[in-house]
Amino acid sequence: MSKKWYKEPEMIVAWSAMFISLLALLATMYEANLERENQLLSVWPRLTIQDSVSDSHGYSIRVSNKGLGPAIIKSTKIKLDGKQLNSWQDVFKKLKISGSFTTVTSTLNASIISQNETVTVVKIAEANTGYKVGKDRERIDLEVCYCSVYEDCWLVTKGNKYNVVKQCT
Repeated sequence: MSKKWYKEPEMIVAWSAMFISLLALLATMYEANLERENQLLSVWPRLTIQDSVSDSHGYSIRVSNKGLGPAIIKSTKIKLDGKQLNSWQDVFKKLKISGSFTTVTSTLNASIISQNETVTVVKIAEANTGYKVGKDRERIDLEVCYCSVYEDCWLVTKGNKYNVVKQCT
Protein backbone atom coordinates (compact mmCIF):
# COMPACT_ATOMS: atom_id res chain seq x y z
CA MET A 1 0.00 0.00 0.00
CA SER A 2 1.53 3.30 -1.05
CA LYS A 3 1.52 6.36 1.14
CA LYS A 4 -0.23 9.52 0.09
CA TRP A 5 2.16 12.13 -1.33
CA TYR A 6 1.68 14.54 1.57
CA LYS A 7 2.61 11.83 4.09
CA GLU A 8 6.01 11.18 2.52
CA PRO A 9 8.92 12.23 4.77
CA GLU A 10 10.40 14.44 2.05
CA MET A 11 7.14 16.39 1.73
CA ILE A 12 6.81 16.87 5.49
CA VAL A 13 10.37 18.25 5.58
CA ALA A 14 9.67 20.52 2.58
CA TRP A 15 6.43 21.89 4.06
CA SER A 16 8.12 22.44 7.43
CA ALA A 17 10.97 24.33 5.76
CA MET A 18 8.49 26.49 3.84
CA PHE A 19 6.51 27.24 7.02
CA ILE A 20 9.65 28.21 8.94
CA SER A 21 10.79 30.40 6.02
CA LEU A 22 7.42 32.16 5.99
CA LEU A 23 7.65 32.81 9.73
CA ALA A 24 11.18 34.21 9.28
CA LEU A 25 9.95 36.50 6.49
CA LEU A 26 7.10 37.81 8.65
CA ALA A 27 9.46 38.40 11.58
CA THR A 28 11.86 40.31 9.31
CA MET A 29 9.05 42.49 7.92
CA TYR A 30 7.83 43.25 11.44
CA GLU A 31 11.35 44.18 12.58
CA ALA A 32 11.85 46.42 9.52
CA ASN A 33 8.58 48.20 10.31
CA LEU A 34 9.68 48.76 13.93
CA GLU A 35 13.04 50.10 12.72
CA ARG A 36 11.31 52.51 10.34
CA GLU A 37 9.07 53.81 13.14
CA ASN A 38 12.11 54.23 15.36
CA GLN A 39 13.89 56.24 12.65
CA LEU A 40 10.85 58.49 12.21
CA LEU A 41 10.59 59.11 15.96
CA SER A 42 14.32 59.77 16.30
CA VAL A 43 13.98 62.97 14.24
CA TRP A 44 10.49 64.02 15.33
CA PRO A 45 10.38 67.80 15.88
CA ARG A 46 7.83 69.28 18.28
CA LEU A 47 7.35 73.04 18.16
CA THR A 48 5.79 74.98 20.99
CA ILE A 49 4.66 78.58 20.81
CA GLN A 50 4.76 80.65 23.99
CA ASP A 51 3.82 84.24 24.55
CA SER A 52 4.65 86.20 27.67
CA VAL A 53 3.96 89.62 29.07
CA SER A 54 5.58 91.18 32.11
CA ASP A 55 5.97 94.62 33.64
CA SER A 56 9.73 94.53 33.28
CA HIS A 57 10.25 92.68 29.97
CA GLY A 58 7.32 93.78 27.79
CA TYR A 59 5.68 91.32 25.40
CA SER A 60 7.15 88.49 23.35
CA ILE A 61 6.25 85.40 21.34
CA ARG A 62 8.81 82.61 21.13
CA VAL A 63 8.87 79.36 19.17
CA SER A 64 10.83 76.45 20.65
CA ASN A 65 11.67 73.02 19.31
CA LYS A 66 11.17 70.54 22.15
CA GLY A 67 11.40 67.51 19.86
CA LEU A 68 14.24 65.27 18.83
CA GLY A 69 15.04 66.53 15.33
CA PRO A 70 15.12 69.73 13.32
CA ALA A 71 11.86 71.47 12.42
CA ILE A 72 11.82 72.71 8.84
CA ILE A 73 9.52 75.73 8.81
CA LYS A 74 7.45 75.85 5.63
CA SER A 75 5.00 78.68 6.39
CA THR A 76 3.78 81.01 9.11
CA LYS A 77 0.65 83.11 9.49
CA ILE A 78 0.03 86.03 11.82
CA LYS A 79 -3.61 86.39 12.80
CA LEU A 80 -5.61 88.90 14.77
CA ASP A 81 -9.17 87.95 15.68
CA GLY A 82 -8.86 85.04 13.25
CA LYS A 83 -7.96 87.25 10.27
CA GLN A 84 -4.59 86.87 8.62
CA LEU A 85 -2.33 89.93 8.55
CA ASN A 86 0.89 90.55 6.64
CA SER A 87 3.17 91.81 9.40
CA TRP A 88 3.48 92.50 13.09
CA GLN A 89 3.22 96.22 12.33
CA ASP A 90 -0.26 95.52 10.92
CA VAL A 91 -1.15 93.78 14.20
CA PHE A 92 0.03 96.78 16.22
CA LYS A 93 -1.93 99.19 13.99
CA LYS A 94 -5.13 97.13 14.39
CA LEU A 95 -4.59 97.07 18.17
CA LYS A 96 -4.12 100.87 18.03
CA ILE A 97 -0.67 100.67 19.58
CA SER A 98 1.10 103.87 18.62
CA GLY A 99 4.03 105.93 19.70
CA SER A 100 7.68 105.12 19.71
CA PHE A 101 8.57 101.60 20.73
CA THR A 102 11.22 99.12 19.72
CA THR A 103 10.21 95.80 18.24
CA VAL A 104 12.44 92.90 17.47
CA THR A 105 10.98 90.54 14.90
CA SER A 106 12.34 87.56 13.07
CA THR A 107 10.81 85.67 10.23
CA LEU A 108 10.43 81.94 10.50
CA ASN A 109 9.56 81.25 6.87
CA ALA A 110 12.02 78.88 5.18
CA SER A 111 14.10 78.46 8.32
CA ILE A 112 15.13 75.47 10.40
CA ILE A 113 14.79 75.33 14.16
CA SER A 114 17.19 72.84 15.70
CA GLN A 115 16.47 70.61 18.66
CA ASN A 116 16.26 72.66 21.91
CA GLU A 117 16.51 75.95 19.98
CA THR A 118 14.21 78.89 20.72
CA VAL A 119 13.49 81.72 18.30
CA THR A 120 11.95 85.01 19.41
CA VAL A 121 9.42 85.87 16.74
CA VAL A 122 8.36 89.23 18.12
CA LYS A 123 9.43 91.22 21.16
CA ILE A 124 8.39 94.62 22.43
CA ALA A 125 10.96 95.64 24.99
CA GLU A 126 9.15 98.69 26.40
CA ALA A 127 7.14 97.53 29.41
CA ASN A 128 4.16 99.90 28.95
CA THR A 129 3.70 99.15 25.25
CA GLY A 130 4.31 95.45 25.81
CA TYR A 131 1.70 95.45 28.54
CA LYS A 132 -0.84 97.10 26.20
CA VAL A 133 -0.23 94.43 23.56
CA GLY A 134 -0.27 91.74 26.24
CA LYS A 135 -3.77 92.73 27.33
CA ASP A 136 -4.97 91.69 23.84
CA ARG A 137 -2.77 88.60 23.64
CA GLU A 138 -5.78 86.26 23.32
CA ARG A 139 -6.69 88.01 20.06
CA ILE A 140 -3.22 87.42 18.57
CA ASP A 141 -2.38 84.06 17.04
CA LEU A 142 0.65 82.64 15.29
CA GLU A 143 0.27 79.60 13.07
CA VAL A 144 3.39 77.64 12.07
CA CYS A 145 3.46 74.79 9.56
CA TYR A 146 6.60 72.68 9.80
CA CYS A 147 7.96 69.33 8.64
CA SER A 148 10.50 66.75 9.75
CA VAL A 149 13.38 65.61 7.55
CA TYR A 150 11.10 62.74 6.43
CA GLU A 151 8.45 65.26 5.23
CA ASP A 152 5.96 64.46 8.00
CA CYS A 153 4.22 67.79 8.58
CA TRP A 154 2.30 69.48 11.40
CA LEU A 155 0.44 72.72 11.97
CA VAL A 156 0.73 74.33 15.41
CA THR A 157 -0.98 77.44 16.76
CA LYS A 158 -0.17 79.68 19.71
CA GLY A 159 -2.33 77.58 22.04
CA ASN A 160 -0.10 74.61 21.11
CA LYS A 161 -2.89 72.88 19.25
CA TYR A 162 -1.39 70.42 16.77
CA ASN A 163 -2.79 69.06 13.53
CA VAL A 164 -1.10 66.58 11.25
CA VAL A 165 -1.16 67.87 7.66
CA LYS A 166 -0.15 66.17 4.42
CA GLN A 167 1.92 69.15 3.39
CA CYS A 168 2.36 72.79 4.26
CA THR A 169 0.94 75.41 1.93
